[in-house]
Amino acid sequence: MVDVQCSPFHRDIFLSLGSDQEIRVHSLLSPGAPSYVVHREESGISSVCWSPVRPVVFSAATLDGSLLVYDLRLVAIGASSSSSASSSNPGQTGGGTSEPVRVLPASENFRPRTAAARGAKVPGLTSVAFASSAQSSSSSGALVAAGDSLGRAHVWKLDSEVAAARPSEIRLLDKFLTIEAEEE
Repeated sequence: MVDVQCSPFHRDIFLSLGSDQEIRVHSLLSPGAPSYVVHREESGISSVCWSPVRPVVFSAATLDGSLLVYDLRLVAIGASSSSSASSSNPGQTGGGTSEPVRVLPASENFRPRTAAARGAKVPGLTSVAFASSAQSSSSSGALVAAGDSLGRAHVWKLDSEVAAARPSEIRLLDKFLTIEAEEE
């Protein structure tokens, strides 16, 4: 296990990141299997973090220097409208999409500028954290910060589509877990 994050909105839900590069959403109510799995082939993942504003949004820091943002609302919508989605996509359970809703590259200011450095790999992100809801206004967008392997900080401002809280997302999270428990 590389990282574990408890949901700030639901006492029975947590994210885990395994050394197998799978992000899993777990329910303590169904401990036998994760409720949702994201597997990334493209790049390694080093850290995960729940949004403090949106109960169904989390982010992941990658070793290729990108920040991935996932929205479980899209997964829950897919799970309730498609019963065979998990068999058509072995990288996930419960339907919907395992693709991030946003892929944000590290700042261009940190990209190598010299000819010798241009061939070097972009430093990977090692940790990620959302600004708390008290520190970030959802109407202007949430802030997400990540550190890289060279000790530098990167900050992104998420657009309101991803950052703004939506009514009844906590109930949607409960419904998502209920759908998953029924499929077991």
